[in-house]
Amino acid sequence: MGDKRDSVELIVLVIIGINMLFLMFFLLYFMFNVSKEITAGLIAFIGAIIGGFITYLGVKVTLDHRDKEVFLSSATEKLQGLEKLNANYNSYLNKAAAHEQAFFRENGISYMFVKEFFKEFYNQLIGDTELIYEVMSYDELRILEFHKKTFKVLIYKEALSNEDVKAGISKVRDVNKMFAVSKNNLDEKYYKLRSKKY
Repeated sequence: MGDKRDSVELIVLVIIGINMLFLMFFLLYFMFNVSKEITAGLIAFIGAIIGGFITYLGVKVTLDHRDKEVFLSSATEKLQGLEKLNANYNSYLNKAAAHEQAFFRENGISYMFVKEFFKEFYNQLIGDTELIYEVMSYDELRILEFHKKTFKVLIYKEALSNEDVKAGISKVRDVNKMFAVSKNNLDEKYYKLRSKKY
């Protein structure tokens, strides 16, 4: 709704600007005896600028409309994919909390179990790579790749320190949060574009 109002206000400003320019050229011609050729040249120049601006607005509206249609046509599939990811990874939150409590309660005795948990989580991410690439944005994918590298390092470490366990558990939570935030962003964009009129 705001975008439509902005476009109407812009068109009104352009019309007012055109009227002011014609008034200015009228005054130049009759009050200061500027030649017809110069006046006509100035009017043609300003007309070309206004015509180019109107063309730009038309192209922008067309491209925005095409982007909207493309997004809306693929939004349902992306939403299904993100819901699947959320369902798959929510179970890891409880496991992460349980492993975290066990590790610190037993003073690191269960680090092998934590390591196995990180390996399981990493393998799940690798297994879901195709789906993740279909539904996540480029920026989100870059962050996710960084998290994957962290898990890879933890898996191949000889022994995990307290800091390693904290970092790994934190990454599990971060990945879960990314999927949830991505789904919320998709919902928000979908309803915003759905209500937008051109």
